[in-house]
Amino acid sequence: MNRFIVASHGWSASNYVAHVLNLHPQIACAHSSAAILAEDKAMFDGDNLRQLIPELRKGYLARQQLGLEDRYSTLETQVAELGSHLSNNAQTKWLGTVHTYRMRDLPVQLEKFEFSCGRKYQLVNLVRHPLDLVVSGFGQFLDLFKVDINEYAWSLNKIIAVRNGIDFVEKAVEDTEYKPGDYEVICFASACAVLGSLRLDVDATEKLTVYEGAPFDYLGPVLMEDIISSPEAVARLAYLLTSGQAEISDSYLEDVAGVKKVNRHNHASPDGTLARWGMLPPWQKKLFANFFSHFELRTPYENMGYNFDFLAEIE
Repeated sequence: MNRFIVASHGWSASNYVAHVLNLHPQIACAHSSAAILAEDKAMFDGDNLRQLIPELRKGYLARQQLGLEDRYSTLETQVAELGSHLSNNAQTKWLGTVHTYRMRDLPVQLEKFEFSCGRKYQLVNLVRHPLDLVVSGFGQFLDLFKVDINEYAWSLNKIIAVRNGIDFVEKAVEDTEYKPGDYEVICFASACAVLGSLRLDVDATEKLTVYEGAPFDYLGPVLMEDIISSPEAVARLAYLLTSGQAEISDSYLEDVAGVKKVNRHNHASPDGTLARWGMLPPWQKKLFANFFSHFELRTPYENMGYNFDFLAEIE
């Protein structure tokens, strides 16, 4: 099977993207650090997510401790064994993953593991507006930290590890009713600290260009906002990942159109970046702006087409 990678930090409609790609009759696609075939769109909803936490934890380690080629070979075996039991019920020609790897994992893979000579992985980076990503992550953390203390501890350490991170939190809430250690404050600050991971992805993307003969054919960033806009946008992604060979039928477009939003992390959040910015209280705006500036993300994300004029409100 030909192979592709949709790298993604997460909180970027990765579950949706994996599921709708997997609907294509010629594509099998897995999702998450655990590399689970994306047959069930509700796989990461509510109690399902809670039950998958142990597998996801193993996957976090596997991203850089197991060879990418070996994981894809295991997936290929699973697809072959499932055969006609897969919902697409057709000959699979392409095998891919979404959010199984982040861009920052790939240089590590190149340094630690061997790749088959001549094999190329079509590669894109699924991205989202950083503010929308933080708001989504905040919603997930409000639920997740209550059941996953490992993630809670890991995220708290991310805040502490950021130079001036604690100061950012303390100054943001100093004139409010909140205390720096309040649960809501920690959840939002943790989501902001994740912006550091986006910086790692930006740096990794630049680093990949120096590897001669790397097995990745990097096709650039793919904006979540574009992909979820229409079935035709999904079809264009499938076409891109398969080097223009995937057959796009009317029935596939209809199947994609029938998939509604899945795995929404922050149900209280309005649609649209400006609407989300407008709903944030001043302390959250300050936190986002400070972490965003610290990690110097504005220029690379503006180059991808995102707008941050709203930050003038507090600059």
